[in-house]
Amino acid sequence: MVSHAAGTTYCLPAGTFKVTSTIDTDAGDRVIGSGRNTTLIDGTSLAPTAPGIFITDSGNRFARLDIFGAPTPAAGSGVFCSPESNCGKAFAIQGSSLTLRSVDCHNNGGSCIGGAGSSNVTVKDLNCWKNGSPYSMTPDFIYAACIKRFSPDTTGNNTTVIDSYIHDNVWVGLWCDFCKYGVFRVENSRIIHNGSNGIQWEMSGGWTSDDRALVRNNVIRRNNYLEAASFRGGVGISTSNDITVEGNTFGHNRASGVNISFTASRNPPQPDGRGVVVNNNTMNGDAVLGCSLAGAICSNNN
Repeated sequence: MVSHAAGTTYCLPAGTFKVTSTIDTDAGDRVIGSGRNTTLIDGTSLAPTAPGIFITDSGNRFARLDIFGAPTPAAGSGVFCSPESNCGKAFAIQGSSLTLRSVDCHNNGGSCIGGAGSSNVTVKDLNCWKNGSPYSMTPDFIYAACIKRFSPDTTGNNTTVIDSYIHDNVWVGLWCDFCKYGVFRVENSRIIHNGSNGIQWEMSGGWTSDDRALVRNNVIRRNNYLEAASFRGGVGISTSNDITVEGNTFGHNRASGVNISFTASRNPPQPDGRGVVVNNNTMNGDAVLGCSLAGAICSNNN
């Protein structure tokens, strides 16, 4: 991409655009394609140690694109991401906000969207699949997901996913880990056939007055096919507070539809398992586990 002033709108025609070095956007930049099936951004030529295809800035917007191919090192090769341990992202988030509309995001070695920066992320009509690799699933670096938010340290960290299709990702579909500031909202979406939890709310909620999650009116099916660990499910709630799961349709998730667990040794005293509400979901035979934990309310899940 040719360098222009901050706040430029880049209108890309049909075609494939090969990215050979990570693109740092400027504040207010917008990248608009001619259609998600016709404008392709190909990251397969990046070095496997590169952060990803884009490092975003404040107020960035991407629409009508297909973005794919950010690589990661081979697991066990002795080569590592640099300068961060997590690479292979389509969007490495920085700045105050990122918006995606009508975007296909797939086959990236780490995640479609990832990073620990303080940024509001809003996606609508995102089709997100086959993100993750053996490197991004190794214990020291595990971050394989469609979207992973991790340990934001200041305010302004809302994550909104609506009208989207999150499927066939190697590990977690949507993952919020140590989320302390902002609302994690997933509505009217399909979360299907991801290797681990379809949605993971982990060590989140209970830190500040404005951190909470809402998972509502989604179809959440056939997730967690890789293992039957005790805290896995269509929605995995792991040592977390302040999440409402309501009006969703579950089915054929391994281990459970919703799995609420609490491990007291994980950075006590916060979170402590309060404010977990699982109500009015259609389970189609999937279990709701962990409702006996103090602070959990489960009702009318049939």
